[in-house]
Amino acid sequence: MPSPVSSVQEPSTAPTTHTHTHSVETKTEKKPTVLESHGYYLGKTIGSGSYATVRVAHSERHEGNVAVKIVSKFTAPADYLKKFLPREIEVVKGLKHPNLIRFLQAIETTHR
Repeated sequence: MPSPVSSVQEPSTAPTTHTHTHSVETKTEKKPTVLESHGYYLGKTIGSGSYATVRVAHSERHEGNVAVKIVSKFTAPADYLKKFLPREIEVVKGLKHPNLIRFLQAIETTHR
């Protein structure tokens, strides 16, 4: 079954503050999302397109805000998923400049 792919990138904007509290899990609380299990807590949407959404997230590991690009495998064309998305990830991984984004991690899920 197709699944979304999340690409986590560090934004090049000035640092912002973010407060995130964790509660003790009880039986009534839902299971953490895939991104939450990797230490990313989603915030507001900062951009969207035909088959991807970019959201601000707080990263516990990087102790700050990051941008998360979520690509829907259900709506993205097959050629984008097989050819263009891998190429985009490789290009962004190669960027090394303090004023540009930096690729941190790609996470592929098996659901949604």
